[in-house]
Amino acid sequence: MKPGWLVRLGFEGPTIASAVSREMVEALRDTPLLAPCSRQNWTSRLRGLLAFEGNPLAADTDLWYFGKPVARKRPYLDIGKAKAILKAAEGRERLVVVLGLFNGLRACEMSRLYVRDLEMDERPPTMWVLGKGTRGGKPRRIPINPMAYGEIQRFIVGKRAEDPVFPGPYGAIDKAWRRAQRRAGFVPVGTHALRRSFGRISHDAGTPVPEIQAVYGHASPVTTTVYIGVEEQRMAQGMAQMVAFFKEAR
Repeated sequence: MKPGWLVRLGFEGPTIASAVSREMVEALRDTPLLAPCSRQNWTSRLRGLLAFEGNPLAADTDLWYFGKPVARKRPYLDIGKAKAILKAAEGRERLVVVLGLFNGLRACEMSRLYVRDLEMDERPPTMWVLGKGTRGGKPRRIPINPMAYGEIQRFIVGKRAEDPVFPGPYGAIDKAWRRAQRRAGFVPVGTHALRRSFGRISHDAGTPVPEIQAVYGHASPVTTTVYIGVEEQRMAQGMAQMVAFFKEAR
């Protein structure tokens, strides 16, 4: 087995599954060096390997439980950065940017988007989006942002209805996005930053949360407000008002 993070955490790399100790699992589970979602991913893989190899630690439920992961980093693009990346993007990089930034699509939704899902001649033009998960959940129909229409049109000319809109495999979406960021001179972040930026910029422009929620396909408006950081903005505004009041008070 590959020791990976166990070595980085100060342990001698185990060469067989039976050499993995409780202390190793606890260190991996609790390390602050990994984000919560990453910790869950690595511990899940390790537990599966130990179970396959017959290590009894895999059956200890309490050892592997550390609560629901909470994403702490929620990067997004402000308008200036979004315009810079859109200007720098080339070829299919532009398609990734407009589908995420202007229509709020996840990378998996971009990869599942086919020509047959586009209704370009409708008024307004619309697309059928299949969400995350193995089967994609219930398809949702959303308008195509006017700023994305032209870029999408370029990629479907001459294609058949059963052809994918994005010309490449799923992994190429993230690579194209990171390439565009590096060309613009920015430190790359994941494709979810595009999706989140759609909501933040839309909210700043005055779009009500229920409308943003519908485009995202969120089940609850609370999910949307947390996702785009609306509550954080409101709290920051409240603190700014408190500061102004405090300074003006005699």
